[in-house]
Amino acid sequence: QQEEYYIVFGALSLKSSLEDILLEITSLVDNALDLAEITEEYSH
Repeated sequence: QQEEYYIVFGALSLKSSLEDILLEITSLVDNALDLAEITEEYSH
């Protein structure tokens, strides 16, 4: 059986401000939660 998976990542510059880093982390968390919710609907 073939498994499907998703990879979620973000990229920042070494010169990113703390504000940019926090925005990126917040976006990644929001996207990960959305993805978890969507995949849960299809796994049941």
